Amino acid sequence: MVVPRTAKSTVRFVDEYCESYRDLFVEARSFEAFKHLHLGMISEAKRKSLPAITKVIGLPNAQSLQQFLVKSPWHADDLRQRRIEFILSVLGRRKLVLVIDETGDRKKGQATDYVKRQYIGNLGKVENGIVPVDAYGVIDNITFPLTFAIYKLKDRLKAGDCHRTKPVIAAAMVQELCQLGFQFELVLADSAYGESGSSFVRTLCQLGLPYCPPAKERPPSLAALVARCVSWPMRAQPAMADRLASPDGSANQVSIALKLFSIAAV
Repeated sequence: MVVPRTAKSTVRFVDEYCESYRDLFVEARSFEAFKHLHLGMISEAKRKSLPAITKVIGLPNAQSLQQFLVKSPWHADDLRQRRIEFILSVLGRRKLVLVIDETGDRKKGQATDYVKRQYIGNLGKVENGIVPVDAYGVIDNITFPLTFAIYKLKDRLKAGDCHRTKPVIAAAMVQELCQLGFQFELVLADSAYGESGSSFVRTLCQLGLPYCPPAKERPPSLAALVARCVSWPMRAQPAMADRLASPDGSANQVSIALKLFSIAAV
């Protein structure tokens, strides 16, 4: 009888966090690649490409990571659902500040779906690239990703796609997050989402969510949006740190749920 091998250990806090997803991977090598990607995501590497991650974590080549993303038998929807359930279990009934942001990444060529010359927020100019609309949660000065959706330009749509504006995408994300059980005490977004009569503002009003009316100015960075919410007067609540610490004082996997940028959100 052949005993299935177990996945190799990496860094303790990464292993502890990833353990919550182990049952989603039927192969040990897939689970190893999952942990390796987390190591790369939290590393000091400036670029988070597969070759860069391979180099920084000491793998001989990027083949295992490429195989994991392209052919490995796991499902992104299951991973995202588990991650959302994990975050909800940590938060309990606490309310978040919700930040809607778009940054984008520069890409060469047209091989990647939905890549085109468009405004890239983190570059502050029009470049060839891809732009997601992102939703972040903020609580006790901890910022963590909730969900995202790719903005699809009209002339780059694939069969079965439909074009949605960024405010429409953001409105749908807010509705979905509320349906999943998240509670928000304030919603922040840049001026592109706050135009009078926009679907985004209407959705916030229908859901009864308070929001900070953005000024008509150059779209702020995520850091600027978070700075706004830190200055927003929030009701006094028990310190999150009390819930994030292990009995021995070290960070446990609950804190990792809020601090790691899970690949489910990438």
